[in-house]
Amino acid sequence: MAKKRFKEGFDRLGIVVFVVFAAGFLLVYLLAREPFILPPQGSPERVAVDADLAENCNPDNDGPFATLCRERVMAKYRWEFYRSYSSGFSMVFVGLLALAAMVIGYRTLRWVVAGFKQG
Repeated sequence: MAKKRFKEGFDRLGIVVFVVFAAGFLLVYLLAREPFILPPQGSPERVAVDADLAENCNPDNDGPFATLCRERVMAKYRWEFYRSYSSGFSMVFVGLLALAAMVIGYRTLRWVVAGFKQG
């Protein structure tokens, strides 16, 4: 009997966690619809990226170390790309998301707590 006391509450909590993670992945998908691509060869941005790679990555590295170094350097360029891509609607979107989170969160919290009280 004691094992099943809080089962309903934890089941509801599991559902909520699953939905929150799914919503997070959906948000990332919506914000990153366009994949990051390097600027065209010969452009000033590409020259800066290549110079940064040459400065920070040892040319003697091979295999996974070269890949890790390249990804470490490219991370800031990816971040800037996605940040500039989503900046147009980000403040409005964050405001609406916060409002929805407060309303839905309150009702969801009451639903989960009621599940713990059922047992």
